Amino acid sequence: MIGIDEYIKAQSKVRQARSFFSRNEGFSFCKICVWNTTKSTTVRTFDMTETYKNDEQIVIEAIMDELAQREVPVKFSECAINDRNEYGHKQIDISGRRDLRALNCFTIDGPNARELDDALSLIVTDDGYRLGVHIADVSAFVPEGSALELEAKNRGTTIYLPGQTVPMFPSVISEEICSLTPNIDKLAVTMFIDFDSAGNIIDYEVCRSVIRSRVRGIYSEVNSIFEDNADVIILEKYKPVIEEIRIMRTLAEILHSNRARCGASVRSFNDCNYTFTDGMLELSVCGNTEADMMICEFMVAANTCMAYYFEENNLPGIYRVQKETNLKAGYSVEQHNHESLAICGGYMRFTSPIRRAADYMVHKVLTAFLEGESADNLRQKYMEELVEYCIRAQSLEERAKHIERKIVSVCHMLYFARHAEETFRGVVVGTSRVNNYTMIALQPYNIRIFGASVLSKFMGEEFWIKVAVDSDRNLLRVGHISKATAA
Repeated sequence: MIGIDEYIKAQSKVRQARSFFSRNEGFSFCKICVWNTTKSTTVRTFDMTETYKNDEQIVIEAIMDELAQREVPVKFSECAINDRNEYGHKQIDISGRRDLRALNCFTIDGPNARELDDALSLIVTDDGYRLGVHIADVSAFVPEGSALELEAKNRGTTIYLPGQTVPMFPSVISEEICSLTPNIDKLAVTMFIDFDSAGNIIDYEVCRSVIRSRVRGIYSEVNSIFEDNADVIILEKYKPVIEEIRIMRTLAEILHSNRARCGASVRSFNDCNYTFTDGMLELSVCGNTEADMMICEFMVAANTCMAYYFEENNLPGIYRVQKETNLKAGYSVEQHNHESLAICGGYMRFTSPIRRAADYMVHKVLTAFLEGESADNLRQKYMEELVEYCIRAQSLEERAKHIERKIVSVCHMLYFARHAEETFRGVVVGTSRVNNYTMIALQPYNIRIFGASVLSKFMGEEFWIKVAVDSDRNLLRVGHISKATAA
């Protein structure tokens, strides 16, 4: 029997046992149990007649265990499925909407993204720029009080895991009818923002719209355009919007510099990304590119203007707040600063209604207001619900983050156990208070690992290291290490 926190050890035990039985004809059967030492119950049994040969199978098992322990619903309720079947094939109604199909809109996401919930457009004006941020109008297809809405509120957020996703809405809603796929008329909520040439907001406008995206953009492809190394195929693909992309780059740089001068935490880091190839884990880098930064700046601007809009119209809403830089951001119905973003007065996320329930709730109030309901009625109708959901949303998003971190940790154990003899570049990023260990970031993935003792007090000092897997404590540690020298 082995503890549930030693889940990864089961893989090694099964392989060892399988190897043993292959060498000894007198033995033919074995079971290894994963044991929950807290509840004294068997959680998982590895039968030698079963096959646990690759990383993907083990990660899937870990995901299912973690989702069950955290009581995350994987399947949608029968009522939600009935709603999906009814509303998921609803014909779009563009009456009362601004027709923006002539605009050169496009999306930028990762290569595997299916929930395309934001599109962009840009027009150069006499004063500077008119940026359009077009967000999928989920509320047009999810009726208030429906089982779909209840299910989304109970899930709180989409959970992204290696090889699979636990969506907030059924795929026919999130990946098909609401997703801003190219060359199809789509319903949106549009935020137009007018900037002067220095990047200052001089005006904004909100409307319900119908758009038609020209291109399904991908971060790596847009970066290749920025770096002037895009191939002919990419240049042809982005031909309808390439001028807008280049001008957007300039605007994003201005906005980024402005926020940095105001004290925003604009420093970005790479992140690791695990995928599967033939059942085995592959490690790659994501984030921290110029295209990522551009999208981030435009979403921050749009969310800031939405907070202005709600405040000016006395609407009830859910604000994203951070009263001090070293505190975790949270939700509130009251307007507060967001210190890390250097935003004074209010910040309201509405740009991800397909995958974040708090954003969907903002859309719900906004839609009712744009359809003519008064602010007083909306405050009376929704304020109590929004107050309660601020707490609920924070809890559900923290649950999702915990699950994502736990599964990434499982992937770390599996991947580096197979790459124990490889050498990686490590950079000193700090010293742990626990045993005064050195904290090293594995580059370029920014994976944090512990040194066995104080290796250096100099931030930024580099080493070449081999990574050791401590399966007893579920940690990565520095194995063999040598001082990095200039190439």
